[in-house]
This record gives sequence, C-alpha cells and structure tokens, in this order.
Amino acid sequence: MLHAINQNKTKFYKRYLGHRDGDNIRVQEEDEITSLIMSPLSLLHPKEIGIFWQRLVSFDSQYELPSDPVNNAEMIFWPRRRRCNIEPDMLVNLEWDSGEKWSLLVEFKWHAQLSGENQLQKQWEKFLLDDERLNAYHVFISPNLSCAINAKINNDVWEGRLLLRSWLHVLSILDHFDADPEAFGLLLWSKQVTSVLKRLQIAPFIGFDRILQEPIIPLNQNSWLFFNKFSGFRRFDPLSLHVIKYNFFKK
Repeated sequence: MLHAINQNKTKFYKRYLGHRDGDNIRVQEEDEITSLIMSPLSLLHPKEIGIFWQRLVSFDSQYELPSDPVNNAEMIFWPRRRRCNIEPDMLVNLEWDSGEKWSLLVEFKWHAQLSGENQLQKQWEKFLLDDERLNAYHVFISPNLSCAINAKINNDVWEGRLLLRSWLHVLSILDHFDADPEAFGLLLWSKQVTSVLKRLQIAPFIGFDRILQEPIIPLNQNSWLFFNKFSGFRRFDPLSLHVIKYNFFKK
C-alpha cells in the first residue's frame, strides 16, 4: 500500500485526512495507519528494526537503549494478555548479544483522544509486569501530544519512562537515515513512509527563508508587504510607514 499511495495508484490515504465516501463513515484511523506504516518495518532484519526504535527512544538525548546492534526483535501488534482486558497498539521486544532485553509499550494516535480515563496509566501499570517495567519505556506517538502531557500531569506513574513523540519526530528520524549497506531495507522503508507522511500533511514548518529566496519586488504606493526578514531591531522613519500595508489586516 505504501507504493500504491506514493505512485498515485490509490486515493485511499485521503480517508485519514477526513474524506469519506458513501457509507464509509467510521474509519479505524489509528489501527490502519499503525499497520500501514509499521507492518513493513516488522518484517525487516532485527538490526534494522532496532535502529529505528533506538533512534526514536533517544530522540531528545535524555533516554537511550543499548547502542549495539539488536540481534533479536519482535513487534507484536495489538497484544493481549489473559490477566487483563487491556490492548495497547504494540509491544516491541528487543534483545542484544549481551543478553540485555528492553520492551517498548507503544500507543499510536491520529485524530482521536485517549480512550477513557487513565488509558495510558492502565497500560503501563496493568499490562506490563513489575519486572518488565524495569527495562521498558512507554512510547506515545500522535500528531498532538497534549492529551498525553495532561495524563502525565494528572498522574505520573512512569518515573521518567513515558516518551512523547509526535509524528513529526518520526518523520525527522526517517529523513536522516544514512545509506547503511547493512540496513538497506530500512532505508527503502523510510523513504516510502516519509513520502506517505508528507501526503498526510505531516511536514515541518519551513519558515520564511525559502519564501524570501524569491526575487524582491520593489514596493510602491499600492504594494502589499506581508513579511520582511530582519535581525534584531531597526528604527524606522515614521513618515515612511504610510507606504506599508500589512496583508493580514487586508479586508
């Protein structure tokens, strides 16, 4: 499906931008996007799977996983355990040659809010066993992180193990994968996912620098000036301000 979207063979992805056709009113956006983006990753070599999750965890340099190559990786979609009626979106199990193991409990969101009160707290405290939490992180991925921030403020049960990552963070990681010959599959996957995320309007704000690279058109009495790049503060002659009209005030 990644290739079909990127080569304009389907408009299926528009459902994640709010478009609906016919009777297709209810769309399982989070589940579908989770599968669309993450399923191909789960089929790659353990080292390649590990590289993505290592970089996602260490994105803000405050947290980290062992930096050595992962030798065993498992991505379990919508895992269930008999002892609790809780279903996170993903459980990632990583293992290294040293025998060290880490787990990542992952919750994906797209447009929806958290499902019920204390959803994240329940995942962390009831899905994982006490000894599993010793070597685990809880990863929340969403376009908007406010609901997870509020959950942490209201009841912080993670002791620093709740990692908040926006889809823009994911895009930034994918945009900077090197052409590692031993991780060629990861590079191919990242290129496809990067393109799809940008179609889904996950893209960084480029600022005004690119706009200002266009040729400058001299102002005249009837010109509209929207933005002028400057550094620091500059004194203007009050008498000259009558020639400047601000576009965002235009009726």
